[in-house]
Amino acid sequence: MIVFVRGSAFHEQNVTDYSNYFVRIAEQGYVVAALKYRHSDIAPFPVQMQDCKTAVRFMRKNAERFHCNKDRIALWGDSSDGHTVLMAGFTGNRAPDTDSVALAHCVWCSIGFPIVCDLL
Repeated sequence: MIVFVRGSAFHEQNVTDYSNYFVRIAEQGYVVAALKYRHSDIAPFPVQMQDCKTAVRFMRKNAERFHCNKDRIALWGDSSDGHTVLMAGFTGNRAPDTDSVALAHCVWCSIGFPIVCDLL
């Protein structure tokens, strides 16, 4: 399963921009969930990362419903949201996080492109 977060300079996203890619990925047997988070015009950082983690927990909880493996979830984001998925992936269940962490957020991998980052 792939949880995709569309880059938007942290402003309101157009999650349908990549629909043609989602179809191609789905044709290969993957489930793609396109996340639309609370953008920075209405909610400051780290809420975007928290919404990303909440989406992963939702997909994990409903994996059977969506016919996918709850233990093989990938986060994928482009541009500004490449940063969002890397932060969500690397912080896991640690702060900053949502209040409710009853269900693990951990992901199989996080893919951010094209971004520049220094994780050291």
